[in-house]
Amino acid sequence: MQKKYFVLVIVFHLFMSNVKGQSEYSQIAKFSHFVGYIKEDKIVTEKHGGIDYEVWLKNEKNAIPKTYSKTGTCFFVTTDSDGYLVTAAHVAKFTSKNTMIVISGINNSPVKYKLGDIISEKNELNWTSHPNADVSVIKLDSKYLKHGIPFISFDMLKYNLGAPFREDEVTVFGFPLSLGVGEKISAISKTSKPSSGIIELPRFDNRQRSNFFLLDDPSVSGFSGGPIVQLLPQIGATRFDIANKNDENKIVGLVHGTINEKGGGFAAIVPSFYIKETIESAPGFTGTFAFKHSNGQIWSERIYKNGVPITVLSNFDSNGVRQEKGTLINGNGTLFLYDEKNNLEMIRFYKKGSIQRIDYLKKKEFKAK
Repeated sequence: MQKKYFVLVIVFHLFMSNVKGQSEYSQIAKFSHFVGYIKEDKIVTEKHGGIDYEVWLKNEKNAIPKTYSKTGTCFFVTTDSDGYLVTAAHVAKFTSKNTMIVISGINNSPVKYKLGDIISEKNELNWTSHPNADVSVIKLDSKYLKHGIPFISFDMLKYNLGAPFREDEVTVFGFPLSLGVGEKISAISKTSKPSSGIIELPRFDNRQRSNFFLLDDPSVSGFSGGPIVQLLPQIGATRFDIANKNDENKIVGLVHGTINEKGGGFAAIVPSFYIKETIESAPGFTGTFAFKHSNGQIWSERIYKNGVPITVLSNFDSNGVRQEKGTLINGNGTLFLYDEKNNLEMIRFYKKGSIQRIDYLKKKEFKAK
């Protein structure tokens, strides 16, 4: 987890400072940099005699295929040792290794990747999909944990199966109608309020019944797979602070689609509980993993099983001084997590390899031993 905080906090702030002075961005604008645009070009086909034929357009010199684009939105989540691209399962279904993933770089310039180039298994698209919910994740090459892709912390996913309060505003980020993508890229945000608790509805893509909560506005094509974020309020000069406010900023779901009738409708949202379950069931790192400070000093060593910390072996500050590591062993106990300045930020409580709760600490509340 320590390395995750170094990557998430330091790299993200450097990334944002290259774009513009950090104080010039609202919390919503900052969060928009964590989402990606998904685009897959398909060749138009027509059926003749029960057989599908590709449609090609011919001029005097050559012929080119007639194409159309399928699009969606994704975002990126990091656990202690692994990074994942997250989207809706019905979006993942149309992807290939040539699918383009576009994110925002310096000065909102588009940074493009082929999906096949950034995944951990280069030979195939090894998507992990939830058995009921419209969620799919794919593990990314570990080198992108250090640079290139801005990740959201796994701890920002809401852990319980529930909907936000109806009084609370939530914001969806994505690329509806392919808006926001061109010579510059800027994710579109849309703020709504929940209009239901958890309810069971048939998925529009396969009619399988699943749990959702609704928003009081319909979604728009292209938002599918985009994150639904419950951001902490901004009052005066108080700005979005992902380093210190993880207990208040939460990913509460992702966009499935719209439940509509005669022009009206409600956005159907997959609760983030299912995102968490999908990531936890995806292939992950197994073995001993060493996290390091920016100066090369060992930060923490832990034993992992399929991406989940099982035993914590050690923890050191940036000067090599041993500090409290927690009691985690064989999947049970506590794990102490620090920021890059050696301040304890949270304690995670595990039972049989699953997180039971997280206690967040304020700065200077705990002095490292």
